[in-house]
Amino acid sequence: MPVRVKRTVALLVGTCLYFIATVDKVGSEPHTSVDEMSIRVDAVKAETALRTGRSSATEEKQALLDEKAPVEKPIAQISSFEGEVIVQSGTRIFRLVQSGLILVDGDRIQTGQGEAQILFNDGAEIKIRPFTHIMIQERDEKTGFQIFKTRKEVRRITCFVGKLRFKSGDSKIGNYLQTPNAVCELRGSEGDIGFDNCNTYLNRYTGEDNVLGNVIRGPFTDPGIDASTKNRIYHRLTKAHEAAEKAKETEKVVDLAKAKVAAFRVIVAAANAFQGNPDKCIAANPDNLIKNEARLFAHIAEANIAAGEANIAVGKLIEAGAPDGDIEGARAAAKRAQAQAAATKDVVDELYADGVLDPGKLDEAINDIVRLAKLVQVFAQKSKSIWAEIAPPEELESEPPAVDCCGPVPYEAPPLVAPPPYTETTEQEVYQQESSPSQ
Repeated sequence: MPVRVKRTVALLVGTCLYFIATVDKVGSEPHTSVDEMSIRVDAVKAETALRTGRSSATEEKQALLDEKAPVEKPIAQISSFEGEVIVQSGTRIFRLVQSGLILVDGDRIQTGQGEAQILFNDGAEIKIRPFTHIMIQERDEKTGFQIFKTRKEVRRITCFVGKLRFKSGDSKIGNYLQTPNAVCELRGSEGDIGFDNCNTYLNRYTGEDNVLGNVIRGPFTDPGIDASTKNRIYHRLTKAHEAAEKAKETEKVVDLAKAKVAAFRVIVAAANAFQGNPDKCIAANPDNLIKNEARLFAHIAEANIAAGEANIAVGKLIEAGAPDGDIEGARAAAKRAQAQAAATKDVVDELYADGVLDPGKLDEAINDIVRLAKLVQVFAQKSKSIWAEIAPPEELESEPPAVDCCGPVPYEAPPLVAPPPYTETTEQEVYQQESSPSQ
C-alpha cells in the first residue's frame, strides 16, 4: 500500500502490533469466537511448552524490550525548545533532550514550564506556549460527491489545552487548527489558537479563516498551568511519562506492560474529548468526521488497554510465584486477546486504502473494531480473573479532580456502540437546497 501520509489511527494500530507481542509471539491466528474449550487447549499447550524448558518472565520482558516503533514518513521536526517538553509517538513517551527530533503523523507534544517550536517540511511553523498539549497530523482526505470525489491534502493541528501560534507554509496543504469544540480552517494565515477546557480562542494576524463552532476572537492570555492541571489528557500524559520512566528503570514485565496501558489511556482521553466531552457545558465538536474518527480511536485504544491489562495479570502471577497452570492459563487467554487486538490493523488498512481516508467507510470500520474489542475484553477478563483468585484487586488511580466548565465529572470509558450512520449530501439535494427560496 503506498504510504504518503498516515493518519493517527494508522500510527496507533501500527504501535498496537509491537505492543501486543508481550507474552509470546502472536501468530497469524484468524478471528476467533469466544470458546472456553479452546482457551483450555491453549493452556495445556502452553503448560507442555513450559515443561520442555521455555522460560516465563524472560520471554515477556524481552518481547517488551525488543519492541520497535513502526517506520513513518517524517512531516516535521522540533527545531528548538527550552524547559520541559514531553513527546508521545505511538506508545513511546519520553522527555525531549535535544532539538532536531523528527515528528510523524499523530505525534503529541506537551510542554510544562517550557516552550517548543515545530518546523514542517513545507516551512509552516508552530510555536507552543508553556503548559500546552497538542497533536499534529497530515494526511489525504476524500472530498466531493460519489464518483466525483477528489483527494485533498490536509494538516490538522489539535490544541487540547493551552496556546500555540501557527504560521502557514509554502505548500497548498489545507491547514486546520482544532480544539475539542471548534475547527478553524486557515488560508495563508498566521495566528494564535488556544483552549482553556471551556472556550476556544482565535487571534488571526494575517490571511483568512473559516470557523466551525464557537470561538472567542481577539488577543487572549495563555490558559497556563491552571487549565493544564484540570485537563484529563494533560494529566494522563504526565502520568504515562512517569510510568514509562519507571519501566525503563526496572525493566519489569508488569511495569513495562503498565507503561503501554498508560500510553493508550492518553489516546482514549483525547478521543473522548472529541466524541462527547463529559462536561455538558462544552458543545460537541461540530465536525462529524472528527467525531467518528475519535470513536474509532477510542475503541482501538480500549481494545489494546484490555490486552495490556491481561499482560499485567500474567506478569503479576509470575512475580507472585503462582502455580504453573495458573500462569499458563492466564497467558493463553492473554495471547488470544492480543491476537484479536492485532486484527484491528486489517480494518484500518481497508479504511485508509492507498493512504487516503474515505469517510464513507468509517461506519463499517467502527462496527468491525467494536466486534474485535468485545472479543479482546472477553479473553482479557479470563487472564484478570485468574490473578484475582489469588490476590486482592489493587486500588485504581483516581482521575484529575476537575474537568472543566461545570465542575468535576467522573470518567467513563467509551461504550462499545456502533456509530450513527454516515450521511452524504448528493448533488441533487444540494441543487434543491440552493434552488429553494430562502425562508
